[in-house]
Amino acid sequence: MADNYKKTIRKLSEIINSSSEKPRLNDKRWIVTGTSKYKIMQGRNKYIIDDDMIKDIDLYSEIYMSIPNIDLFPVLEKDLPEIAIIYLAKVHRKQDSYIGYTTHSLLTFIKLNIHKKNVKEVNIFDNFIGIDIRDIRFSVLEFVNYKTKKDIFERKKYHKSVHFNKNPSQTGGQSKCTAINVSKEDKLYEKRIDVYYDVFNKFKERFTPFKGYIYKITCIPNKRSFIGGAKKDTDLIEYLKSIHEDNDNLKKDLEMYPLKKFKLEMLEKYDANSPFDMMLRVDYLKMVNNSILEGYNRGYCLDESEKLFKDRVQTKTKNLIKKNFFLYIQRYLFNKYYVDSNNYNNTDGYIYLIKNKNNNKMFYGCAYGETIKDVILCKYNKALEGRIHKKNKLITAISYEPYTNFDISIVKKRLVGDNNIDLNKGARALIKIHDTINNGYNIDNKDVL
Repeated sequence: MADNYKKTIRKLSEIINSSSEKPRLNDKRWIVTGTSKYKIMQGRNKYIIDDDMIKDIDLYSEIYMSIPNIDLFPVLEKDLPEIAIIYLAKVHRKQDSYIGYTTHSLLTFIKLNIHKKNVKEVNIFDNFIGIDIRDIRFSVLEFVNYKTKKDIFERKKYHKSVHFNKNPSQTGGQSKCTAINVSKEDKLYEKRIDVYYDVFNKFKERFTPFKGYIYKITCIPNKRSFIGGAKKDTDLIEYLKSIHEDNDNLKKDLEMYPLKKFKLEMLEKYDANSPFDMMLRVDYLKMVNNSILEGYNRGYCLDESEKLFKDRVQTKTKNLIKKNFFLYIQRYLFNKYYVDSNNYNNTDGYIYLIKNKNNNKMFYGCAYGETIKDVILCKYNKALEGRIHKKNKLITAISYEPYTNFDISIVKKRLVGDNNIDLNKGARALIKIHDTINNGYNIDNKDVL
């Protein structure tokens, strides 16, 4: 069985991975630029998507979907991760285009996104709705030997400014935001967003960038405003429909003033790398526009934003924020990628096992009336609430290790009406047999729910 799995992984790797177009780190053509002295080099490679590539990736997706709980990480090869590629995706003979980046070879990135499209995950082609992917041409604009994520963003902004004629600045190639001037607050944002990317960068391959839209609705008579995000371009009526039912203050003013007294502005088209940096950008603009204290916004998208965007953040607070970002990401990825193949028909409850693949530490627990996926999501929620005692070994483990480090299984079920099985007693017996109090994640014999 293990040999077959390895052969399958090898087959998938052969299909998805491509020879790298990245230059060597010691190449003499690198040019030093930017405030952090990162290096850049012009790219020339161009790629098209043909029927043979689509056929190969269709086979890849078919094999991939036949393996339960497979992870992409053992399939994708590491390829000079310290070099990013700024690329242009453009529809042939049309103006539709998108500028992004990847740390894979661009051809591998294209193949990976065809696969994601096949399995209905978010992918680069979501930016080209209604377009045949064979009509999209990809080209390498630039290689970036970066030091921080900010270096990549700076170069991506520069190329977007050049491509879309937005007058890039002469120093470092960074264009100003169209919503607000680059100010003290904006520099604060650029500095603090790195706290998120310190965590996100370890899992960025599991996310697909997308274009987000950030809007501001202003009530002209009282100057109160609402800041929010969307995944598509919209108008005032459509956007108000999507938000006003859950906002009593805005709903009240909509009843008081005619629609012409409200103004909708698009603050930014934001190139998001994940739902979380999109939320952080929205939260930052709430702070800049003071739309929580004096407007219609009732709070931040993420509770961490209020502390993150303060003038001063202590190291202890920053570390706690990082831990929570890690938990947000793991909860999101687990919810999206974990496939629960258990059959719960006529099931009253069950004993489950969580086992760490690296150190073999185990946790036995019981659950009633919920799926194993719900059980794990609940543990992530509890970890984010921060109300769990620090001695809770399992919560501590999932707060610092990715969900892919754990195997999750049901070891015994109790059917509806079967009163002869005591699940709690069974779990306590397993805890004792495997000594998961001293050598695992259980705290005591009562720690089964």
